[in-house]
Amino acid sequence: KGVYMGFLTMLIMLLVYAVTLWFKPDSTDIAHEHLKSVIGFSSMRIVAASFAAYIVSNTFDISAFSFIRKHRPALPWLRNNGSTFTSQLIDTLIFVPFAFYGMYDLKTFMYILVSTYFFKTVGALIDTPFFYLARKIKKPLFA
Repeated sequence: KGVYMGFLTMLIMLLVYAVTLWFKPDSTDIAHEHLKSVIGFSSMRIVAASFAAYIVSNTFDISAFSFIRKHRPALPWLRNNGSTFTSQLIDTLIFVPFAFYGMYDLKTFMYILVSTYFFKTVGALIDTPFFYLARKIKKPLFA
């Protein structure tokens, strides 16, 4: 449910941003051209890839987290990192090819793919102590 609410919010914001492009910018405006390059038609491939990766990877993340919590309740670090590492791999394998395939040579494409996943896993590792801190501060509503 949360994944779909997040997706709907992303979609609404994309539409709001797109509507702003219909307005004539003020002569002093510096953001309109940049917004047009991000939201414009040429970047729709990246937006679509992002949305697809978001839905699939986050749905998987929630399922994997629940599965690991059920089968290994004594290992919260495993469910936090296991579900996140796997879902971020799925996210990367969906987003990067759909967004960038054919735009770069194979070496650059692979560099983007590997480095994207690398930074996502580093981020997941960094958030692990905060995951434990949050558990210590407040008992979870759902065990």
